[in-house]
Amino acid sequence: GGGAVARLADDAKYAAAAAAALLGVEAGALLRALAKRTISAGGEEMELDKSAAEAAASRDALAKAIYERIFDRLVAVVNDCLGGAPAGAVGSIGLLDIFGSEVFETNSFEQLLINFANEKLQSHFTATAIGLVQQEYAREGIDVARIEYTDNAPVVALLEGKPLSLLGLLDDQCLQAGATDASFVRLLFSEFDSHAALGRARPGAADASFVVQHFAGAVTYTGASFLAKNKD
Repeated sequence: GGGAVARLADDAKYAAAAAAALLGVEAGALLRALAKRTISAGGEEMELDKSAAEAAASRDALAKAIYERIFDRLVAVVNDCLGGAPAGAVGSIGLLDIFGSEVFETNSFEQLLINFANEKLQSHFTATAIGLVQQEYAREGIDVARIEYTDNAPVVALLEGKPLSLLGLLDDQCLQAGATDASFVRLLFSEFDSHAALGRARPGAADASFVVQHFAGAVTYTGASFLAKNKD
């Protein structure tokens, strides 16, 4: 452990020591976890060095996991502070902050997840602010003109539906030996070729590309690195 730390440049030593102190672990133990991997062969375990790229990927995955836990913790604390309405209180105020849909020249896994979250918020908003209100008017006999709105259920089903969905196929491909981003996109078209919310990218688009027709518009996604990012 100490030897590994000693071989680092001064700035890397400081970063490793600071990260280890914040995590409550030994710097050497943290470096071993990031820079080495253990394999079993013939009933024995062997410790092998990772390549620089593999160690960097381990560092990035750890950072994302820490960020996720901090985010979940903050949400839990905020919810605890807000609590429920006091006994006897009436009325409520609902606030919905819609994400902005992301459409760039190159759209990858991150944009798909952001736009998926936006689809879920849009679905909730239309069902609550329009659908349920109109049902309440009907129950109370209030004569108002019906508001027609676009239901984005088809694209939500494409992304997360059961028993089969885009994200479900991606998870499955991450568990398959030899699967690639290209094989994921081929499987996606094989399973959902006739789905109204899925389309093929225009000629000249990057390999392993596909189009999702979101409620806000069509977005072309570049499937490269989808498997690696989903594994993180």
